[in-house]
Amino acid sequence: MSFEKKAIKEQMALYETAVAALRRYEESKGVLPAAEVERLKAEVEFLFAAAQEHHQESLGAAKHQRH
Repeated sequence: MSFEKKAIKEQMALYETAVAALRRYEESKGVLPAAEVERLKAEVEFLFAAAQEHHQESLGAAKHQRH
């Protein structure tokens, strides 16, 4: 199985964005208000889910129906 460089770069960019959000979330604990920490947590969960879904689709998995 071969991967296109463009697809790998896209996946890496998505994961780097998710990891940066995770870092912001972890650093916010005990510093920012609880509502902001929860918002950051939701952002992390969304970004990792999006990165994982993109990765699976690039490997040929069936696309999930989006609403």
